[in-house]
Amino acid sequence: MAAYPVPRTRPPGPPLKFSVPLLILGVVGAIVSFAFLGKALLHSISNAPVMNTPGSEQVACRSGTYLLYVEAGTNGLSATASSVAVTGPSGQSVPVELENAAESITRNGVRFSGDVGFVVSAAGTYTVTVHTTGATIVVAPSFTTTAQANLGWVIGLLASLLVGLAGLILLIIGLVQRSRAKKQQAGYWGGPPGPGWAGPPAPPPGGGWTGQPGWSGQPSQPSWPPPQGPPGQPSWPPPQGPPGQPSWPPPQGPPGQPSWPPPD
Repeated sequence: MAAYPVPRTRPPGPPLKFSVPLLILGVVGAIVSFAFLGKALLHSISNAPVMNTPGSEQVACRSGTYLLYVEAGTNGLSATASSVAVTGPSGQSVPVELENAAESITRNGVRFSGDVGFVVSAAGTYTVTVHTTGATIVVAPSFTTTAQANLGWVIGLLASLLVGLAGLILLIIGLVQRSRAKKQQAGYWGGPPGPGWAGPPAPPPGGGWTGQPGWSGQPSQPSWPPPQGPPGQPSWPPPQGPPGQPSWPPPQGPPGQPSWPPPD
């Protein structure tokens, strides 16, 4: 019996050649974006001026929010003119407010917390004066300002996380569907029928069966009584009875020949 080739079907679920590259791309993109964003944040902190109070410091600022980070264990600041004063490039006074976000940074192993802040509307050099005694202060942009200055890396980080998440979801869906397909196939060939089993195929219409070559149905059965010749003509050879039974009347020979046994 000739062997028919089994058609190859595509595995169910999203293909690995699509989900795995997405996952790898998302992970690599997130690592690179986070590294550059962290580098920018570290640069803004490490280059920020440090001042011991009382005193004044000129700070080059860009647009955004700047905080006065106070070293832990030193005197805190209050947002009053007698405590902190900020002057703009043209000599204008810049309002100072308490910082509710309480951001914290670490510089040379020392922790600083943001006490007060001011908003820079135009880039330039600003003069920060602190009258409180016994405080060590770092004047640096807030996290939000640093992120806005590096918006491209922030968007890259978010996009990479979404791409990596999509790749992970597609990978999990593909693994689950392939596992189910293997279980169903194992049940079809060597175990109880799996879901979707509809039984063996039905025979073709008309009762024919093509399971074996050359076989198209049930074997024919001999007819009884045997067929007769045209009306008025004797049939030859004469009809016989069922096997094992004598025929009656006895068969007659051809015309013109004596029959045996002779008729009474």
